Amino acid sequence: MRWFDELKAKYTAGVAHCFLLHGAVDDYVVPGVSLQRFLCLALGRTRDLILCYNIADGITCPAPSMRRNLIRWLGLTPPERDPVAAALARSRGRPPPARTRADITPAQERHR
Repeated sequence: MRWFDELKAKYTAGVAHCFLLHGAVDDYVVPGVSLQRFLCLALGRTRDLILCYNIADGITCPAPSMRRNLIRWLGLTPPERDPVAAALARSRGRPPPARTRADITPAQERHR
């Protein structure tokens, strides 16, 4: 893994504050250990924050402590204290409320 040795050398030398890896990041380094997990374990010991992104999950942190740091540094309200996030979390998995004939506006009725 020559590319990893180069990344690690630059990482430990402090040549940049951010590294963006793309491509086959879901590959496995060894059976059962994804590249993303390997990098987080290998490089995450010296950093307070690592962010991962994919289309399905959006931005995630590999460790709960990193997520707490991100929320604090950005000045965001933690989801457990945010009433909107709490309502959305409670509503997950529930079907939307049933609509009645009274819910349909005259404009909607014309387009039915």
